[in-house]
Amino acid sequence: GGAAGSGGTAGAGGTSGSPMDAGGDAASCPAIGPGPKQFNVGTGACAPCLAANCCATLTTCVGNAKCLELLNCAAACDGGSSCQTNCGIKYIGGASEAQTFGKCEMASCNTPCGG
Repeated sequence: GGAAGSGGTAGAGGTSGSPMDAGGDAASCPAIGPGPKQFNVGTGACAPCLAANCCATLTTCVGNAKCLELLNCAAACDGGSSCQTNCGIKYIGGASEAQTFGKCEMASCNTPCGG
């Protein structure tokens, strides 16, 4: 999948009135997905919400390998804050970008992304 982000038509869908519509809105944010330099948030309402609200901060994060590793590490945690803190220490080089994205996710997509 090397064609990610080569479209140039991001956001041209006309679904702007319904950001929670699960009609593939995640495709409008090349940083979201299962590939390299992408954050895989799985199926469901989380991906389209992040695409609509937090794509810029996520794109900055996935551009920094340490930040993406931190997100993947934290995503694998079982919800324990000590686990997430350890991820932040382990991948300290990506901590500031991860925090910026995390604040956006909590502010805009806390419910669909599971808290």
